[in-house]
Amino acid sequence: VGINPANLAVYNTASWNIIDFSFGLSNNYFSINNYNTLSGAHLNDDSDPNHYPQDQMLNKFGGIGLRLKQSINFPLPGLNMSKNQFAFSSKIISNLDIGLSDGIVQFFFTGNPYQEDIDLNIEEIFYLTQEIGFSYGHSFTGFSAGFTIKYLAGLFYMGMESIGNPTLTTDINGIHGIAQYMLRQDIGGGGIGLDLGILTDEFDDGFRFGLSIINLFGTIDWSQTSFLRKIVILLKEVTLLIINFCLIK
Repeated sequence: VGINPANLAVYNTASWNIIDFSFGLSNNYFSINNYNTLSGAHLNDDSDPNHYPQDQMLNKFGGIGLRLKQSINFPLPGLNMSKNQFAFSSKIISNLDIGLSDGIVQFFFTGNPYQEDIDLNIEEIFYLTQEIGFSYGHSFTGFSAGFTIKYLAGLFYMGMESIGNPTLTTDINGIHGIAQYMLRQDIGGGGIGLDLGILTDEFDDGFRFGLSIINLFGTIDWSQTSFLRKIVILLKEVTLLIINFCLIK
């Protein structure tokens, strides 16, 4: 199926995925180009021949600070298969998005400014989900189309976010500020997602062109009472019973 369910109508064969996975890691600043630019550069001395303006370097963060993102896509072994125009898929997906606010990054390079607010905003997210999908593709005159309807099972979620606008300020009276954060975590959620795709017939030069939309209307409700959450609650109750029994004995 890949990222376009219309492929099922074109590559009309039987397949069975034994094992594979994909891993992604990205950020909004570190790159070979930036490394080569800053290697040996002097950020403060204007007279240095290798001077690189510090403000220009900080602007490369785009005003959002430093963000690091990681993703893992792991199709479950033996549970991904297709035959003719139909396919069944099941995979585990994890996503991590963490970083430092722009104010903290500025503080590392320029120090603590006088009578200026340092932004202490925090937004960190990690979630683990399972996608179970059924796909179908069909050929029409000149093109093919397909869809995948998916159940999105929320396995685990954890996130931290700021409450209000946390800042740190230095003035004549000292260093003061207000910073409040909320930590959220949950186990067990559910939702529905839809993938749509179209694919042209092959042109004389051997090319095809396709377009797909992934997870249309896809959301996970973490507040519902799911099967996974019931299992976790049951395990907690059993654990407490065992502990109480051991203490009484």
